[in-house]
Amino acid sequence: MNAGTFKVIGGDGREYVAEGLNELRAWVADGRVGRETLVWSHEDAAWRRAADRPELRWDLPDAPPLLSGSPPASSSGPPSPTAVPSSIPVPDQPLLAPSDAEPAGFGVRLAAGAMDLVLVVVLFNVASLPWADELRGLQDSLRTESQKAIPDMGLLLRANGMVFLPLLLLRTVYSAAFHALAGATPGKLAFHLKLVALDGAAPGVGRVLIRALLETVTLATLGIGFGIMMLGGDGRALHDLLAGTRVVRKKP
Repeated sequence: MNAGTFKVIGGDGREYVAEGLNELRAWVADGRVGRETLVWSHEDAAWRRAADRPELRWDLPDAPPLLSGSPPASSSGPPSPTAVPSSIPVPDQPLLAPSDAEPAGFGVRLAAGAMDLVLVVVLFNVASLPWADELRGLQDSLRTESQKAIPDMGLLLRANGMVFLPLLLLRTVYSAAFHALAGATPGKLAFHLKLVALDGAAPGVGRVLIRALLETVTLATLGIGFGIMMLGGDGRALHDLLAGTRVVRKKP
């Protein structure tokens, strides 16, 4: 029972790894893991409250520990759940209880992303209607230039940039606006997905904007950052790792 790995979201929002149940129980005894602390287990590969973990039912106190003063410094475990810097707002309730949500997999996120991309393209076409003739002329020029034996690469890059840069900008605004206002884009809502911070709370406008910009960079580099999702156990893409967010799916 002591074998295996557990992950913990500390009071500073960072992820810590406990090598075995004994180390995790030691963190509980030190007050670094409370009832509301998010704990990932190797057995079910899911994030749940420590209070919902059966292996910790005899270790947790009846109420979250009340600590006075600063917790002792230690590099072997996460800080106390109450030791959150005053500059980071602590919401009263998370958007989704950990027991009601699970990390979203690659397939469902790909489907949601494809739906959002279609919507962005539709919005782009509607917004560019006043310049429809100019865009068609530009597409004809690109087609003619690309068919030449030695095309002008500078011209091709500039012409493609005139189309794809506004499209990427619109994609950034689309992602940031919907995540800030609704916690999810239309594509995510269709598949019961939600963007949250590591503690399950709303990520905040600043974090959402940073994530949208990083996600745009990921898309502009042919989606390289999404490959991280298949390597990590919690399904977070590179822009989620850098922005301190995760995408969860509400259980049916």
